[in-house]
Amino acid sequence: MPSTPLLSAETNGPPTSPAITPRQVITRAIASEGRGAKLAAASVGFTGHQVAEALVPVVIGAVIDRAVATSDAAALGKWILVLGILFTGLLLSWRFAARISDSVTEHGAHRLRMDIARRGLDPHGIRRGVCRARSTRLQHPTRVRWPDSRTR
Repeated sequence: MPSTPLLSAETNGPPTSPAITPRQVITRAIASEGRGAKLAAASVGFTGHQVAEALVPVVIGAVIDRAVATSDAAALGKWILVLGILFTGLLLSWRFAARISDSVTEHGAHRLRMDIARRGLDPHGIRRGVCRARSTRLQHPTRVRWPDSRTR
C-alpha cells in the first residue's frame, strides 16, 4: 500500500486535500464502501417486518374462521403453525434489518468523523476559496530555548 507523501511536489509543502461539498460528505458517509447496498437490504428487511405485522390480524381471522368456528383440531394446528412461521419471519426480518441498519449508521458516522477530522487537520484550514499558494514547511528549531530560571 503506497503511503501518503509528507511533502507535495507542487507546493513543496504538505499535501493539500481537495475541498468537498457538504452533499459529497453525506453521500460518502451513507453510500460509500458498499453501505448503499446494505442500506437497501435493511430497508427490504424493515418492509418485510411491516408486511408481516400487517398480516397478523389477517392470519388470526383465518384461524378463527377456519379452525375455531368449525372446531377442527387439525386445521387449528395447521393455522397455529402458520401463525408461528409468520411471527418467526416478523422477528427475524426486524432483527437482521436492525443489525444491518446499525452497522451502516456506525460505519457512516465513523467515516464522517474521519472526514471532518482530516479536513480540520488540513494545514490549509477549513475555509473554502482560500488561495492555496505555497505553504510553509514546518519549522524545526535547531536549538531549544528553555525559559530562564530567574523568571519563574
